[in-house]
Amino acid sequence: MLNASYPSSAYFHVPFCQHRCGYCDFTLVAQKDHLIEAYLDAMAEQTSELGAGIELKTLFLGGGTPTHLSIEQLSRLFEII
Repeated sequence: MLNASYPSSAYFHVPFCQHRCGYCDFTLVAQKDHLIEAYLDAMAEQTSELGAGIELKTLFLGGGTPTHLSIEQLSRLFEII
């Protein structure tokens, strides 16, 4: 459990993309959108173990392409965070 009295930073990796760009070295899953919901389920489970009330001073989203998610999936991601 994290100490909720200190501001924290967090990075959430969203590994989904339409295709891998030639310059990309990041872990990603291209053209496997059927895995997104399961990934969000796993992210929800893992973040729930950290505890509530953590103040995030900085939030980083990376990937992949986080905006590859649908509006509904992005909304769910922010609810999870």
